[in-house]
Amino acid sequence: MSILYNNRPFGYGAIMYTGQCTYPFFTSQPNINALSGVNSIGSSTTINVGDLDDYWIVMPGYKAIIYYDTYFSGTASTYDNTTGTSIMCKNNDSAAYDKVSSLQLYYKNVIIPYPSETVNTSTSGVSVSVTYYRSASNVTYNNKRYRLYEFYAGGQPGMVTVNGGSIDLSALLIGGGGSGGTYADAGLEGAGGGGAGAFVTTNINVPDGNSFTVDVGRGGSSRTWSTNTGQHGDVGLPTSIKNDTGTTTLLTVGGGGGGAGMVTKSAGANQGSITGTSGSGLYGSTGGATGYYGTATAYPTSNAPYITTNTAIQFSNQYARVCTGGSCRTGQYGGAGGGGAGGAGDGGREYYTFINWYGEGGLAGAGFTWPVNGITYAGGGGGGEWNGGNTYGGAGGAGGGGAPKVAGTANTGSGGGAGTNGNNSGAGGSGICIIAVPI
Repeated sequence: MSILYNNRPFGYGAIMYTGQCTYPFFTSQPNINALSGVNSIGSSTTINVGDLDDYWIVMPGYKAIIYYDTYFSGTASTYDNTTGTSIMCKNNDSAAYDKVSSLQLYYKNVIIPYPSETVNTSTSGVSVSVTYYRSASNVTYNNKRYRLYEFYAGGQPGMVTVNGGSIDLSALLIGGGGSGGTYADAGLEGAGGGGAGAFVTTNINVPDGNSFTVDVGRGGSSRTWSTNTGQHGDVGLPTSIKNDTGTTTLLTVGGGGGGAGMVTKSAGANQGSITGTSGSGLYGSTGGATGYYGTATAYPTSNAPYITTNTAIQFSNQYARVCTGGSCRTGQYGGAGGGGAGGAGDGGREYYTFINWYGEGGLAGAGFTWPVNGITYAGGGGGGEWNGGNTYGGAGGAGGGGAPKVAGTANTGSGGGAGTNGNNSGAGGSGICIIAVPI
């Protein structure tokens, strides 16, 4: 049952019955199948509800929103007992709705979030509450300890709330990476790799009692290979910090550009650049460019975030005509690698093995290493080869960039590899936001 303690609910708000077991819920749950439990012999195990929710019991004052998918997407049912004075019982035997992967639980129309954590900071009297983060860890940097909260793309936006005084919080934001392009069967050059999302590091002065939300951009979608049409890669989406209502953007960074597609040896499909403009494909398709960071507005008006790393650079990838092992021939060049946060991608090449000519894909631009946690992010996607049997594709950039056909690593903002030799391109890696709280 649920009781009040200091006017807050203390106990379970909803119970799910699967036909075999019952599961009480005390908070919202972004991934029910990942919950830990204890089996019949007392050993620790992972709960596996099998997406079954035959019956729901909702306590008075509570509302349960049931989702098909993890992290609160694919709404299935809402059971609202907010104004009720007795237990609500709902039979959910319908096959169309008999599944659940995540749950949002409300008490008196106020969400009970998970995960949620409040930490006391090294600034006297100041606490920071963080909700809907996906991962948390402690690090020491420059002889100071920080609690790092990571936010990923999809699901409920994260929120950070400060109480007890103002505080400077460090932040890393990376937009979603672009996906690689593809080329048509008639093309004589490889397609370009996707570019990494823009990145920015900043300090944000948050006043007492203020909150901000975090919305992370997904990576660009994979492109389908076709015998008739080369496709440019998809642009990654931006990552933003907004005010508590999500109506005002305080800081945003752009997504990475998609790699150019190749149609023939003399013309390319549209390049999915930051602005979506078209790009030529002559002598090998261009790789996607890294994103631009957008505007940084004041939080509050007298304390604007400041940019500590220059990311206002779009690394462009030229149509390289580099020949190794023979004289240059018109066409038959590999696609360029996508730009990474640490530098531009390498141009495509022509390669001769004394048996045949190949278009060698360009290496992608490397990412950068955030010194606070020592992890490398935002590598570009590798350029695709032509007629090489996937032997001469360009490698993805350090920091999660994908090789040809391979997606960029999730939660790094890296670019996806180009499509090649009948294969689809790699999707861009989703972006990330990390908030560092001094503890």
